[in-house]
Amino acid sequence: MLRVGISLAVALVLFASTACRTVAPAVFDDRIPDLLRPPIPGSELNSRQQRAVGASVASAQRGDWMRAGREASLVPQEHPVGELLRLVLAHLRGEDVSPAMYGFAGRHPEYQAAGELAIAVARRQGDLRRALGLAQERAPADEKWRRLSDRLLDEVVVVETAAAQGLMARGDQGRALATVLETLKLAPGREDVRRLGVQAALEAGDLRSATHLVAALGDAPANLEVKAMIAEELEQWELALEFARRLPADSPDRCL
Repeated sequence: MLRVGISLAVALVLFASTACRTVAPAVFDDRIPDLLRPPIPGSELNSRQQRAVGASVASAQRGDWMRAGREASLVPQEHPVGELLRLVLAHLRGEDVSPAMYGFAGRHPEYQAAGELAIAVARRQGDLRRALGLAQERAPADEKWRRLSDRLLDEVVVVETAAAQGLMARGDQGRALATVLETLKLAPGREDVRRLGVQAALEAGDLRSATHLVAALGDAPANLEVKAMIAEELEQWELALEFARRLPADSPDRCL
């Protein structure tokens, strides 16, 4: 009776705790950041060149490409601002500038506008892991980037968890488990993701992986139920009963 009761409850807990967790996505839009916000690399541009940067971007956003190009021509191409400006214009024209943008941002980690644009490009392409990596590279030096990294990490976890659940629904528990394991490399402390991995491992018949994943879980009620289930699978009946006894008093599976 213990085995049936706990196993059914755990299946419900595993599904609910992962499927229902959501996070507001990090907010990004099509606004172009100020390319002249300090610190910027390279020598200081003169006042006319600085005005040309803003005028070029504004013209491109209005669709006035002739003026956008004319203003951009006043900014030296070899200057980092001029290089980024030309990438921005190409981006606004709908061109794929991702390789060049990523390379530029990597060469100029101190240039905030470059980092912001590279992340926006990565997100638009659905490459959340690259966006996260770009933010994490800058996180140690700036609280703003740390907050952005946290938001992007939450978004990556939600998207990848949903992907794993989709694979499980289609009966591909092996790939679901592999997806969860990759997600846990980024967020090892996410117990909801770990419980999903336990479910995928058990459904795949991989008791060894399930046991390994359970070992890092704390003693929250949902985790105790999972631990009791694994103990049953290992035929460790006394341990399963001990976990069940530690459940909250109002839990239907608590053993008195």
